[in-house]
Amino acid sequence: MLSSNNKCKTCDSFITTLLLMIYAVAIINASPINVDKSRFDSFLVFGDSYSDTGNSYNLTNHTWPLPVYFKGRFSNGPIWVEYLATKLNLTLKNYAFGGATVDSNLTQGFTGANFNVSVPGIVQQVDTYVATLPADAKTQKTLVSIWSVGNDYLDTNYTVDPQKVVDRLSKAWTTLYKKNLRNFIIPNVGDFSHLPFNKNASKELLQKAQDVHVKHNFYLQKAVQSFVDTYPDVVVWNVSVDLFNIGLQTAPQSLTGLSDFVDPCFILSTGTVCPDPTTHSFWDQFHPTTQVHKDFADAIDSFFANATPSLINL
Repeated sequence: MLSSNNKCKTCDSFITTLLLMIYAVAIINASPINVDKSRFDSFLVFGDSYSDTGNSYNLTNHTWPLPVYFKGRFSNGPIWVEYLATKLNLTLKNYAFGGATVDSNLTQGFTGANFNVSVPGIVQQVDTYVATLPADAKTQKTLVSIWSVGNDYLDTNYTVDPQKVVDRLSKAWTTLYKKNLRNFIIPNVGDFSHLPFNKNASKELLQKAQDVHVKHNFYLQKAVQSFVDTYPDVVVWNVSVDLFNIGLQTAPQSLTGLSDFVDPCFILSTGTVCPDPTTHSFWDQFHPTTQVHKDFADAIDSFFANATPSLINL
């Protein structure tokens, strides 16, 4: 247990949302805080297809994703950043691109029907934001999301070094901190072996996917801890995607409506869409349905509204 002093505190709280889903989040900060929605005045987003609200769609002249997707989102409806921005009544500024990696100089990310349109990585997204930020910008109450779901690994067959990927993420959030941003949502990555894309993968590939997932999350947790040790006035919500997914799958179907956590609703190769998307957790081989996005936003919103963290070591 950490003592109540000026050293970094880690608050790890398991909460049950109205949908009885469970996810884990660690608040890491300099001292215990009373979390409330008035803490934030805007929402700034960096990431990939799980967070993109139309940037890749605009970049490809509205050709990707396909019309079966919702208004350029990589889902069948609004995504979590939109749901959360609405719940918190925040203006959303989104730099995320579908297909993005963490750093284009480490692994270049692509989007488009032929996977040939390059997109800026998270580091480059942050650089773009910082380059246009007025010198007198008031950013202390901005809520920031930096989330990579793992294109660096998916695009390289799980061969890129997770330590290097996390180092680039650390560079991105440190750059933002130096521009006076103080409130960060930093989710980790889920288990790649559970993606529909990997349903028929070899045991060897699945093992590689699982190993990379574990290493990434280990290094990410260490990097976040180092971040707050170095800058004690920062607050980080480090969301466990694995535990969110466990909670989603164990919640009663009568509350979530979800019954299929394996098969995607939309099959790109055939162009077919399942009869009832509301029962599927995956819209396609990689991306969750809008219901899952909403549940993710509900979980975070519930935490902001109701959490009373206890102090523990990560």
